[in-house]
Amino acid sequence: MGLLSFFKKPKYDKKVLALYNTIVRVSRTPILYSKYGVADTLIGRFDLIVLHCFVVIRRLNQHGDEGVLKSQELFDVMFIDIDRSLREIGVGDAGLGKKVKSLATAFYGRLGSYGEAIDSKDSKTLIESLKRNLFSETNPSDYQLSLAANYLRNRVIESEKWSFADIDNLNIFQTRIE
Repeated sequence: MGLLSFFKKPKYDKKVLALYNTIVRVSRTPILYSKYGVADTLIGRFDLIVLHCFVVIRRLNQHGDEGVLKSQELFDVMFIDIDRSLREIGVGDAGLGKKVKSLATAFYGRLGSYGEAIDSKDSKTLIESLKRNLFSETNPSDYQLSLAANYLRNRVIESEKWSFADIDNLNIFQTRIE
């Protein structure tokens, strides 16, 4: 191992990169912005990626140590992409660390909030969580909040059928968004 190997970026499993790309692709489905009312902004896009990561990470963590490891790799890949994206829009090194830390805190807060809301099986709790997080930049109608709550609930129910191999082979998010 040479001195320069210390500075190399870690390499991630191609399947984890493909999984993250699948999450991003699904998160960019136009109907989520038009009909559901999520803001088509950097924060809105971030929030939709987090929402879909929540579904995948929740399921991965139910698949034991291998799933937990893959969910950590997914998190790492996501934040490498966020770091790259922030640099592309001009966030300098001086502010980058604070911005990434803030987004990581938001990520974990949203995962906790969505998890508690889904586990509670209380529609009002889920709607409040979505209103506070997914719709932080907009004022959604009751209809849009209901759509989003049903969407997340249905995605979680769908994910309960995913085997580890399904996730690994990207056999996820097969239900059409309407």
